[in-house]
Amino acid sequence: MKVLLNQAARCIYCQSLGSIKNGGIFILGKFICSKCEQKIVQLSCDAQDYTYYVNGLKKIWCCLGD
Repeated sequence: MKVLLNQAARCIYCQSLGSIKNGGIFILGKFICSKCEQKIVQLSCDAQDYTYYVNGLKKIWCCLGD
């Protein structure tokens, strides 16, 4: 799957519009904005919203055909 730097996409978590050029990442075709990416990177397993972010990542990995 080829992703362009300027390709706009909605974040799977916050629904903000962004692109790789603006600091977001694509994982298996699903976009995560830089703000949510930072939250995931800094998240501890005892954080209140840990399950929310883990479930979002599970959706990416488990729904490869979507």
